[in-house]
Amino acid sequence: MLSRRKPAQPGSTRASSLWPRKSGIAAVEFAVISPVMLSIAIGAMDTTQAIVMQRRSIEVAQQVGEIATLLAIQPNQTTSLTPTQAQQAESVIFAILPQLRSLVGNPTFAVTISDVVFTGTEPNYTANMAWSVPLSYGMDVYRPCGVVNQTTPTGTQRGSNTGDHWTTVPTSGMSSSLSSVLVVDVRVQFTPFFLNLITGSFTIYQTAYFNQRSIVSSYITYDTSADPNVCPGYI
Repeated sequence: MLSRRKPAQPGSTRASSLWPRKSGIAAVEFAVISPVMLSIAIGAMDTTQAIVMQRRSIEVAQQVGEIATLLAIQPNQTTSLTPTQAQQAESVIFAILPQLRSLVGNPTFAVTISDVVFTGTEPNYTANMAWSVPLSYGMDVYRPCGVVNQTTPTGTQRGSNTGDHWTTVPTSGMSSSLSSVLVVDVRVQFTPFFLNLITGSFTIYQTAYFNQRSIVSSYITYDTSADPNVCPGYI
């Protein structure tokens, strides 16, 4: 007895014929979308690294200032910073950013300690640069002598990456009883790992300001008259 063949279900042949077509469309979609998704992932990694570098640069500026103002206090409560002490404070950058150790001698980073002295009476007082000493490794950058422009403080925001970064301090409207402030400038060149060909390298700037820890001295002196970065009248 011949077996009767089961008729094919309506539409099954059509569905099976569409399967190769659907898989081909999926492959094309993946080929189009995957480069975009990969670029987003790579960009996110570089952005994260830049944010980490920025936060660590802030930490460097804060730690250098804390150490420098502490080392400057003398037994008689006057304040003076020696070249050795300045280098000790500035070298904190290697503890917080150890990858910079391999870049010593290359112009890719800088740490500078400066002292700004206020003269005159409130509110018409003038900010003057007393001295500015860079770390002797990497990029030696110092603030120029002379009158320093004062900008209005903006809350907790400290530092700027504008062109006048090295000639301003955010002290406008502050009390002249400060006498002086210690200024720590940090700049680190950041090179993206993946997007370097697109964005190139750029510099991260951070600045922190510290009141001196003694009221005996009018400002923190730099204990050497031979340093060319000590401004006239503040030796």
